[in-house]
Amino acid sequence: MDKESFYVEAIRERYPMLHLETAERLGSGQNNDIWLINSEWIFRFPKYEAGVRELEREAGILNGIADRVPLPVPRPLYSSFGDPRGGRSFLGYKKIQGNR
Repeated sequence: MDKESFYVEAIRERYPMLHLETAERLGSGQNNDIWLINSEWIFRFPKYEAGVRELEREAGILNGIADRVPLPVPRPLYSSFGDPRGGRSFLGYKKIQGNR
């Protein structure tokens, strides 16, 4: 199974009602693979168990500051942190417009 299919399937398993039309790989860093879904959602998939814990912590921080700062902040709407294996956990939020 290629990476795109692997990640799309992880999203479908957790959110079967989310209609997935397109998946574009945006990049891969040291800790996460990043995908643009349906041209409007950013999904980050940690590669390692420690990355899952860090992304879960980050989701809490983002939700905590979203209404307290004047800048656009990614607001996590899709998440799955129950599986520590690389690529099975993720965080998804609406893309903030700007330069890549």
